[in-house]
Amino acid sequence: MEKLQQEEKIVQEDEVPLLYLSSYDYYTEDGKFIRHFPIQKGNITAKNVMYYTPGSGFTLVFNDLLRQMMVLQCTPGNEMHDKWMIRGATCFGKIVYDPRSTARHIRYENSVTAEDAGNTNLLIHFVKDELLSDTAIKAKEYLKYYYDVFSEKMSKSDRETMEVFIKEPAGFFGWLRKVLYPHRLRMRLSGELALRFLFLLGKI
Repeated sequence: MEKLQQEEKIVQEDEVPLLYLSSYDYYTEDGKFIRHFPIQKGNITAKNVMYYTPGSGFTLVFNDLLRQMMVLQCTPGNEMHDKWMIRGATCFGKIVYDPRSTARHIRYENSVTAEDAGNTNLLIHFVKDELLSDTAIKAKEYLKYYYDVFSEKMSKSDRETMEVFIKEPAGFFGWLRKVLYPHRLRMRLSGELALRFLFLLGKI
């Protein structure tokens, strides 16, 4: 009931683009608990939604102002829409983050994603899908598309943060800024290490 009341407040908010997201738990298809989704620490800012999604679509609730801005007044492109909406709320509105688990994500064996996997399998996934394929390159293209659509509306701080990771050609110092960026970009250590390795190689 408390969650429904919170969601009702989000939907009725008409002064600022607003999005609610919560944590959730992973379970096997036969009902066995696997793990908790990583708890987001601190405020969710632009750096948290470039190469990481701090929530999933089935826990999101957003108001009409955010829908108008991110869906009806532009073309979202091919990026996952949960990341698109979260990034929009981060840059132009407000995120209400609930660290409590409000849902179960059932992990079926034939549909395991990177975030479903354990740390070792997660690292293997990143090597296979990001290092040896064009998945990471596409993620950068999605980020560049977002920047192209909204750069004139973004704050100077958010714009400069994104430019670190999308500016071409980056040059030596641009490459170094990405490799040594002083903030975490992904919650899980194996995912963060894989991303830094991609920066190191100059793949993205």
